[in-house]
Amino acid sequence: MIVEKAQKLTDLTERLRAGQRGQDHKEALETRLIGLARLEDDLRAAAAFLEVARRRKLIETAGIQIDSTTAIARLKELLEKFAADPASIISGNAYRDTVKLVGDTIEICKVTATTVWRDYTATKIERGSWELLDLYEKAGLFYGEITRLRELTSRLNTLASKPWVTEEELETFERTSVDLKQAWRGIRADDLPASVRRFLVACHQGGATLDLLIPEVMEWLKAKHVAQHFRIRPG
Repeated sequence: MIVEKAQKLTDLTERLRAGQRGQDHKEALETRLIGLARLEDDLRAAAAFLEVARRRKLIETAGIQIDSTTAIARLKELLEKFAADPASIISGNAYRDTVKLVGDTIEICKVTATTVWRDYTATKIERGSWELLDLYEKAGLFYGEITRLRELTSRLNTLASKPWVTEEELETFERTSVDLKQAWRGIRADDLPASVRRFLVACHQGGATLDLLIPEVMEWLKAKHVAQHFRIRPG
């Protein structure tokens, strides 16, 4: 909407020249149009996320009772005045009052959108035992699974670090969050017996002695399909 109006600026400023307003007015108009365009972009982006959050119930709807329609309507009204009389955003208080209203609304929307997104993502990224993964990795186990866990976590952290996201990015985040939970199911710290932990640590530190390879350890290695990763060598 604003871009289309801006494209007509050259023709409209000819009318200003006819009224001897000159180049200074043209530059002022260009500056203010650019400012309005940025305000509209900022407002619509944050408001769009909050609408998605409300519709998809990311949080309790009572937490996002923000209405940006008034600010958007004021922007539209100012642009309609500009189309009829380009000088309307130079003279009088219409521009100043609109910028203040829209700016205040944007600030509220931005703060709320950022809070909503931060609180939502904090509960959706599976946090498993990276200490356990490090132990497996050093023992040369589960390379593919660990690589996938790191990739999925990195994707989620990248999206979570944004102030807020588009609906498409939200869908990507939710799918990836499900994938991460599934990826963690096969690698858990709580199902690692102490005897297995001692065996893996010893392997990493130079080699485990045979007395550490008790039946419980052997059963765990077979259940995880990693027994073939280990070799017996004379000390």
